[in-house]
Amino acid sequence: MKESFGGFLPFEMPTNIKIKSNNVVGLQSARAALKYFINETYIETVWLPAYTCDALFDVFDNTNIIVKVYNITKSFSIEQNIALGKFDVVIYVNYFGLNENNIKNLAHKYPPQNIIIDNSQAYFSRCNEFLASIYSPRKFFGVPDGGLLKTKADLKASIEDSDMNLDKCRHLFERLLDKRDVAYMHYVSAEKKFEDLTPKKISALTEMILDYTDINRVSDIRMRNFNYYNSKLAEYNQLDLSMEYAPLCYPFLPKKNIPKELLVKKNIFLPTYWKDALIRDVNDFESMLINSALFLPLDQRYDFEDLDFVIDTIMKIYCEGEI
Repeated sequence: MKESFGGFLPFEMPTNIKIKSNNVVGLQSARAALKYFINETYIETVWLPAYTCDALFDVFDNTNIIVKVYNITKSFSIEQNIALGKFDVVIYVNYFGLNENNIKNLAHKYPPQNIIIDNSQAYFSRCNEFLASIYSPRKFFGVPDGGLLKTKADLKASIEDSDMNLDKCRHLFERLLDKRDVAYMHYVSAEKKFEDLTPKKISALTEMILDYTDINRVSDIRMRNFNYYNSKLAEYNQLDLSMEYAPLCYPFLPKKNIPKELLVKKNIFLPTYWKDALIRDVNDFESMLINSALFLPLDQRYDFEDLDFVIDTIMKIYCEGEI
């Protein structure tokens, strides 16, 4: 069983199964990939979800694009009826990689050329018919950088060479060597560097790791672990979840509050998505996701013994209010 749960992934070691992605532009981060795309595309107005991170809004700083905000329903679909002009775009976040049905419905409601799908949390999603789709390998694999842009648009602007160096990889090696606390400190430092949205090429190191990672194995483990969580927790979960592709995590919105600080005592570290959204006009459901939802780790590091520890800890707090 693992000593701790959640947090960022360690260095991903090659497994000698080479898988190449076609028709994809690789940049240093998902947000840089989106920045590169909007720099090359004429857009008058963009609709962004209130429930997302500030980083998505930052992409549109210092542009002439009008930014409007929409909310989501309890099924993660768009709450408002949005009227899109010819040069307007709606960006839909594929939350936690669990919204393929919403994406299909979106494609029936709006012209695909007016839709960008943010698949930062949905690496395995294969929606291809839209104006663009953005992916973030760093959320799914132990790689130092990476943002993938999939689009049929003819983008001609040059992209700067990668500025990857060993200092930006330190956290991955330290995590691989079980230096968790030191690794986290360097992880935070490495993440700050992605605030620079100047489009740069994805690093050769990340390309190599992704080329030699057993993608199918990772997908299978994530789907297996999601189903296991759901078999144990669905009756206590306020979210009605369905899965088509391997997800980022298992979103658990318990019917009773479970303080995260109690989970930390058991070395279970869970992210919050997204506190910075509280500055926007979020609705009651979005507020619950920010303040009460637990996003449980299910990635390729974990087996059923690990998941049982997480589940048992959560249920003890749920039923007894303590651990």
